[in-house]
Amino acid sequence: HPVPTGDSLDMTKMPWEPLEIGFLTGHYRRLAAAPADAARAVITGAPSQSYYDVIEVLHQGAEELGASPAAVALAWLRTRPAVRSLLLGARRTEQLVAHLAALAVTLTDDHIERLSAISKPTLNFPAHVLETGTPMLGYGGTSINGFQTTIWPMLESSAARY
Repeated sequence: HPVPTGDSLDMTKMPWEPLEIGFLTGHYRRLAAAPADAARAVITGAPSQSYYDVIEVLHQGAEELGASPAAVALAWLRTRPAVRSLLLGARRTEQLVAHLAALAVTLTDDHIERLSAISKPTLNFPAHVLETGTPMLGYGGTSINGFQTTIWPMLESSAARY
């Protein structure tokens, strides 16, 4: 998701571990056993339920496009604002070849929308305060996280400023 400060300064991003420590490679499914080469799961753990939600939408898109889930995930990342490069963590030649297949995947607007919606991070405090309180708490005329506040009529009608 866009990082407003970086976007406003025309900074680029390079996602680290774009396949989320292997969770988005296509080897994981909610009701399937862990992949055979998941020995590192002792360190990384298993995907959370919210990861599995993303994984399921990723698999749906992969089936619809005739591509691997990894290729779809990497193709989606290429559509993100300011992403100019991806750092692939392929350990084997066949993994690299599979990941490079993302260059041939063209996502539809629907695929991008579904993946963006399901992968939107849940932000902690104070994000919800900024989302819900900005119209009320923001000083009139300022811009907070891209939201332009307005001057409240009561403040506008009075010369008193606090």
